[in-house]
Amino acid sequence: MTSVQWWDKPFDDSLWKRDRYLNTIIGYVNNIKVLSLDVFDTLLLRTCEKPVDVFYLVGQQAIQMQLVRNGLTAKEFQEIRILAERKARFRLKKEAGHDEVTFEQIYEMLPQNIGDRAKIMNLELEVERQVCYLNPNIESLIKSVKKNGTKIVLLSDMYLSSEQIKRLISSSGLEESLIDFMFVSNEEGGGKANGNLFHKMVTRFPNENIDAYLHIGDSADADVYGAIQFGIKAIHYKVIPSDFEGVFEWEKVRHHDILPQLQSIRKLAGATSAEYPEDDQFWFRFGAEVYGPFLAAYCDWILDICVQERRKAIYPFLREGILLTGMLKKAAQMRQLDIKIEPLYVSRQATFLAGLDAFDEEHFGNLFERNHFTVADLIRMLELEKELQAYLEFAHIPLSESAKIVLPQGGNLKQSLKNVLTSSVVQEKIREVIDKRRNDLVQYLQQTCNSFDGIVTVDLGFKGTIQRSINAALKISGIPFDISHLLAVGGEETKHHLLAGLDIRGFTGNSGENHDLIKTIMRSPEFLEELLMGEIGSTLGYEQHQGASKPILGKLKYGEEEIRKKQICQEGVMAFQAYWYYLKEKKSQLIKIPDASKRDFAKLIHRVIDMPTAEEAHHFGGLTHDDNFGSEHASSICTKEDLELCNRLGSEHFLELGRFGFKATEVYWPQGVVTLSDPAVIFRHYLKNSTAHGYLYMMSHLVSNLRQAHIHEITIYGAGDVGQSLLKIARLNQIKVAYFVDRKPSLWGQKIDGVEVISLTSALSKNINVFAVGSLSFISDIIMDIRTKFQDVGRSPQIFSLQIGKEAQG
Repeated sequence: MTSVQWWDKPFDDSLWKRDRYLNTIIGYVNNIKVLSLDVFDTLLLRTCEKPVDVFYLVGQQAIQMQLVRNGLTAKEFQEIRILAERKARFRLKKEAGHDEVTFEQIYEMLPQNIGDRAKIMNLELEVERQVCYLNPNIESLIKSVKKNGTKIVLLSDMYLSSEQIKRLISSSGLEESLIDFMFVSNEEGGGKANGNLFHKMVTRFPNENIDAYLHIGDSADADVYGAIQFGIKAIHYKVIPSDFEGVFEWEKVRHHDILPQLQSIRKLAGATSAEYPEDDQFWFRFGAEVYGPFLAAYCDWILDICVQERRKAIYPFLREGILLTGMLKKAAQMRQLDIKIEPLYVSRQATFLAGLDAFDEEHFGNLFERNHFTVADLIRMLELEKELQAYLEFAHIPLSESAKIVLPQGGNLKQSLKNVLTSSVVQEKIREVIDKRRNDLVQYLQQTCNSFDGIVTVDLGFKGTIQRSINAALKISGIPFDISHLLAVGGEETKHHLLAGLDIRGFTGNSGENHDLIKTIMRSPEFLEELLMGEIGSTLGYEQHQGASKPILGKLKYGEEEIRKKQICQEGVMAFQAYWYYLKEKKSQLIKIPDASKRDFAKLIHRVIDMPTAEEAHHFGGLTHDDNFGSEHASSICTKEDLELCNRLGSEHFLELGRFGFKATEVYWPQGVVTLSDPAVIFRHYLKNSTAHGYLYMMSHLVSNLRQAHIHEITIYGAGDVGQSLLKIARLNQIKVAYFVDRKPSLWGQKIDGVEVISLTSALSKNINVFAVGSLSFISDIIMDIRTKFQDVGRSPQIFSLQIGKEAQG
């Protein structure tokens, strides 16, 4: 990253050019004379996942304010409010031929005994004001095109009046003078989907050529197809609508709702990736949508502690500390905090010996249990080249395998090494090495920190090994200190450090707190660690150079391409942090981090490890993991050998073994390997247990039949909820859906998630021959209907259904 990036500065009028959807108009933006915008989920975003969530919040506040009758719950109010709107629309459709109801008409449908309806209605407007915030990307576009005299028109399919919407927009911070006109469906008797609002707009500007119009909105049906009816160019602004194959839907399946108040800002940050080629946008989006929220909240938690406890300096551990140092400096700047923030060159290897009194049997045994730690690594770490020269022929042997090596003179390699290492001569040499390493570490720490009074160290996690070594080295050296060690993720093992007197804390949990999540994270943290690393090798130790203590750095074990991808991910993280502070400024009361939400932040990274998407498994599995604790070993996180083992054992058994830790299979990331083998197998497991996604799970069985039959393209019969669930599962499994077929003429010609709905008669003329029944009712009737139609023209379709697998006409 260069010294100053766009996220380091306040948002300006060019921000829209970084939005992957808005960026597409750069070539003709100066030709736009009329820019029309959808309001909700385009111009205004909400700090809740769904519009109906507003009603739940209204219910909560109405109860607190005693505006509703006793005994009514927030959930009950939400459901009543939803039904009232449906009832109002149904009545108006019968009376006036359209269902564009007003806010007042909806509230007339609420029962009189619910409470003070007028006050509740005003409260709903207030709650909308509380949760709505201005989309800075759209705001920057408005300000940019306004300089060219472009007219700005708002089109909204909404029950609120234009005046009520204007007040919401004004309270969000947008200057009223920037908006020229507004057309709202309930005031005009029709919406965007039927073309009514577009007709009103075009009529308002009769002298403008239709080619000079552009509409932007989040709904494919209302905003895009509605505009196209009038020949108006349209952009489908898909920031808020969720892609079923994307991380937000997968989070729901694995953990239900995660941080709904941050969902829109996460999506917005992820969309700000236009400057990156398509192949690189994955890395940016992951940084902006997943890792960024976790790390931004972690940094704020660190600063909260520093403010509350008057801590004077923060020292993030390298190599991960490069990114965290930048984030903490940015956060401190935004919060106007004067606090020293400087990275610390430390590692397990550089601090391990420094924290020891002596190298005893326990430490000896621990080294022989380390992964990939060889005889050569042992010699190098303890500086025993002379003493262990006779063992150089075994340099490549992992210590964990040394007991299997039988020596010509008798005994095995492990016992022989142990005898030498515990001899008095070698023990004296090891003590000298330990003293030297301690002196080197303490000198470096004193030089960097100046004082150890009231300081904080920062690390991703997990066991607190480096932190224990630092404290021990200072204590043995007789140096007083007051250090708080802060981890993003604290493992259960830190309880032993707490017992020993260390002040060690975990943002998302510590010493067994949230163990169900943290155990999984600690089992396979490799790609999370790698994504934080910069262009420096691990700290091997320290040396004196011109009177100063300098870290000795190891060589990087991955190439420039990998460094570049990590860099893009980190840029996504920094971009999210900029949006995080934008939202905190706008909605500070909603973006606090109570203890309960810390678990949700843990869920963000737990989901990636435990149930990765195919894209995540592919990209992260290909990263190189560098074991930086005295070992020269480096390998891909997911290897060809891992996949072969998974295929040999089967996914279920492979995952079971993987849960017992690395040594059971010597696989870094079992879930990533399984997902590479079968992209949907873990997803299906959790889908089965998700009551909110029952149709999806049922349709996954049908798709399994399609895959076994090697079907790559289908037409779905049934465009309802079941059929739409089948569409999602089919796409997840790379099966193309050509059309929906449905019996309802009212649906013909419409598109659902980009797929056109047609009649069965029309399907006959399109050379369609493979059907999947997207229904749980009248399956036999549907199959008979398809067979009869095709039999009349002498064709034999393939028909797949949930009830009977494949049905084929012979």
